[in-house]
Amino acid sequence: MSLKSSLADGKRINQDISLKKREIDAKLEEEKASITWLKESLQKSDTLANNMINILTSFEERLCKLEDNILPVHKETTDLQRRQDNISKTLVLLEEVLSFHSVSSNLKPIVESGPAGNLNNYLETLEKIENAITFFKKNNPESIELSVLNSLNDSGRDSLVREFRLLLQRNSRPISVLDIQNMINSDNFDENNGEEREKIQITHFSESIMAQICMISSWLVENKKGTDFMSFYSQIRSNILSQSLLGVKNEPDFFLVEDNSGKKKAAFDYKKKLTKKATKQVIEIYKRPSDSSNTTIKDEEDDYQVRIFLVSTVALLKLMQSEHTLMTNIIPAEHQVPVFSQLVQDALNKYYSDAENVSNNAKKMQSRMDHSSVQFILPVLKYLVNIKPQFDSILKMVNVDTRKKFLSVISLFHETGKVLLSDFVEKLKDIDKNNTVPKDGTVHQVTSNVAIYLEELMQFIDTTAMILSEDSKETSSTIVAGFMSKVLESLSRNLMNKSKMYDSMALQSIFMLNNYNYIIKSLQKIGIMKLLQENGQPDLEKQYDEVIRDEMESYEKSWQRVSQHLVMDSSDKLLESSGKLNKKHKQAIKEKFKGFNTDLEEIHQLHRQFSVPDITLKKRIEERICQIILPSYADFLKRYRGVNFTRNVEKYVKYDLNKVQSLITSIYA
Repeated sequence: MSLKSSLADGKRINQDISLKKREIDAKLEEEKASITWLKESLQKSDTLANNMINILTSFEERLCKLEDNILPVHKETTDLQRRQDNISKTLVLLEEVLSFHSVSSNLKPIVESGPAGNLNNYLETLEKIENAITFFKKNNPESIELSVLNSLNDSGRDSLVREFRLLLQRNSRPISVLDIQNMINSDNFDENNGEEREKIQITHFSESIMAQICMISSWLVENKKGTDFMSFYSQIRSNILSQSLLGVKNEPDFFLVEDNSGKKKAAFDYKKKLTKKATKQVIEIYKRPSDSSNTTIKDEEDDYQVRIFLVSTVALLKLMQSEHTLMTNIIPAEHQVPVFSQLVQDALNKYYSDAENVSNNAKKMQSRMDHSSVQFILPVLKYLVNIKPQFDSILKMVNVDTRKKFLSVISLFHETGKVLLSDFVEKLKDIDKNNTVPKDGTVHQVTSNVAIYLEELMQFIDTTAMILSEDSKETSSTIVAGFMSKVLESLSRNLMNKSKMYDSMALQSIFMLNNYNYIIKSLQKIGIMKLLQENGQPDLEKQYDEVIRDEMESYEKSWQRVSQHLVMDSSDKLLESSGKLNKKHKQAIKEKFKGFNTDLEEIHQLHRQFSVPDITLKKRIEERICQIILPSYADFLKRYRGVNFTRNVEKYVKYDLNKVQSLITSIYA
């Protein structure tokens, strides 16, 4: 079994080997076929490669031949093209050169016609002339054409400057007073809605005119054609500025607004009206009817002149600001300071002249002891000091000499104020021999003037102190109080001297009583009494009361001629001792009654010519006289009641006690 199986296995193995061999032979045949195909393909490829090499070699040979033929042609063509370009450029340059030679003849009509209505084309024409001049200067400076072009260029420049001037002259108009008022009011706070008002800018020229002016200015500056046009600008605009300010002076009522009562008042309040002051209330008591209208008219005239100056001040500021804004768009920055300095110079000179007029008017009033002098200076100086920062800001744009002009105005009013204050005291000390006093002994004009004068100082304490102080470290109140004390001392001496002009001692006393009473009331009402008491004179009111008491006693002496008849004498003593009177004593009693009646009537008639307008003072005088006369007269009547010294009693006992009192109280009605 084992042999048989072994044979079977060997047979099976041989079969497998035969099968494998056949498979290998088949694959071998396939590989041989592939190799044969590859060999054939390689042969074909080699054949194709050789053919391609032959073709490329032939193409290269042909290209080399073509290059050898084309390069000379290309070089020759390039040379021809370059020559063509050179010829074209030469023709262009030649044409340009020829055009430069024809510039003068071609453009002369345009230059001669001027720039009006054709500014852009005119400026282009001048540019062409400039280019032609540059060409000839570089290439042929000896050419006659160059001189012709220069002449034409100068003519064109002159025409531009002339057009610049004409545009300014034709289109520059004074700013209306209404526009100026609106500019001023635009700086004020709107009390109705509690907001700042919108700033108003003046449009001096239309857009087209402004554009033309700026174009001409820019061209002249960029081409360095001189600064003549800037001089024309400053002259023309300076004239417009002056005319605008003149309009303000001629129509100041534009700067008035109506209040709730329908009355006109200043649009901006630079000081309180005199009619609203406490002193005015005191004046009304003492004023005589004939003085009322004249004083009111004079106050209004004074206020009018001050208001015109102050309105001119703020108008000048606003107009200068507007002119500077306009100038910055037309004049180059490097020329603005000299141009603006020249522009505002004339207006500032006239403004200084106006300031001198105000100052001189104040000095004239001072010579008449008119209180209005300080009404001129103090509010003006205060306003100028307050507005100075705004002027400083705009005057930074001018030269030093021009800037000093406004500072000179402030210095002028400062020095004027100092002179007026000092001179006021000195004039109070002087005795004017031609001066008169009121016939009725009422308050003298100088007293009311001094009271109003002092109240003006109270309204402007800081300004007054600034004038008076010489770098003093004292407070404003102390400085002003010291000056007021000097004024009151001088006033007292002045009144004392004036009182001596009366022949009657009684009228002297009435005069002094009226004036000192007026002084005390005025000082109390306007707060000066308190100011002086707090600054070195605590007993001032007491001192004035003592003066009034002394004058009252002096006046009472004038009634001694009446009271002397009521004094007891020998007749009274005899009557008391015996109860009987002889004829001589009866006659003496008659003389007493007669003397009393006569002197009472005479003094009543004489003193009725006196005036005591103040009710309080009048009652005080009446009470004092009644205290002197009535008790003595009552005793006098009682003493002789029932005494048979005459058959005609009514002839001698003309007045009872009530009638005497009525006579006394009716004296100062």
